[in-house]
Amino acid sequence: MFPGLPIPELYAKLDNGIVIHVVAVENFQYIVDNPERYGDSSLYVRTYNDDPSKMYGAPGTAYDAETGLFYDPNADDPADFPSVEAP
Repeated sequence: MFPGLPIPELYAKLDNGIVIHVVAVENFQYIVDNPERYGDSSLYVRTYNDDPSKMYGAPGTAYDAETGLFYDPNADDPADFPSVEAP
């Protein structure tokens, strides 16, 4: 990162439970305040790529809002690919 700049937070944009886009912003309020750029803020879920104990919500992965988990929707048996809770 660049000294003096805020560390961005990552948010995954969902479409029918599938991550379609990941954005890096200063905070969630930035998404809320810029609907012309980001659309409906309720479609975004926080994700992390710097903590190996949390699964990253990369484009193409699925998100289960009930459990708070990202997972591989193309796995033969998603239970074979354990995920971790999204914060």
